[in-house]
Amino acid sequence: MEIIIYADFSCPYSYLASLRADQLLWSGAADIDWRAITRRTDDGCDDRGQPAVAALARPGEQGPHRLAGPVNEAATAAAYAEAVSDGVQHRLRRRLFDAIWTEARRVSTVYEVRHLIADVMCPPEPIWPRLISPDLPGALLHDPDVNRIVRRSGGTVTVYDGPLTAAASRRIRQWRQEWLALPHPLTPVVIAPDGAVLARLGALRYLAAAASIGTPSPPALDQQIPDSADRDGLRPGLLPRAQRGAAAGMPPGGLAARR
Repeated sequence: MEIIIYADFSCPYSYLASLRADQLLWSGAADIDWRAITRRTDDGCDDRGQPAVAALARPGEQGPHRLAGPVNEAATAAAYAEAVSDGVQHRLRRRLFDAIWTEARRVSTVYEVRHLIADVMCPPEPIWPRLISPDLPGALLHDPDVNRIVRRSGGTVTVYDGPLTAAASRRIRQWRQEWLALPHPLTPVVIAPDGAVLARLGALRYLAAAASIGTPSPPALDQQIPDSADRDGLRPGLLPRAQRGAAAGMPPGGLAARR
């Protein structure tokens, strides 16, 4: 089973979705295809929604803290897209969300994002070899591949807040185009294995239920996406069945048809 999630690192609802996605990963109930996007819109999904999101946290889930400052959405999305190429996307996703929403770090510059990338790509080495021989070079200096040194040092994000490689740039554009193709795109948006689209509160309810009892089919109410009258999913409007699969990049039959 694979669940697709479109989310934004500056969104507290997405932070809660990340916690629940990790529960699914660790339990083996589902694979998570996380796709980072930049909203560039004022849809109420920012620090102003932090108290409401904290109230949605279940027992064992740490609610988000207030932001220490504006989040560099472009740089965080670029870092994540490059992490997909390195195979550490879930580790970097957790690190970014933790820094922004639990450690109250000001992730507003590309240099701060680079520090977080290095935390994942080149974690601190044990201190005891340094105590034995303080002049011993670090493991990173022994790497013969200059490109790998750059990536492990956090250089996957340019000073212009963009990704280092063309592959990651294409990935970001594709994710955003897919997300914008959804009716009234919010964050987070979940594409369930059967192609159903669930936005924000519906997405959080689905992930919570999936983490509790495996990967259930979403209730009929949650198989709908909110219309403009209610952008928080309290009065959903129906998304056509054919459009659900298209939004997820799937054939009409969902994952089963792809196989």
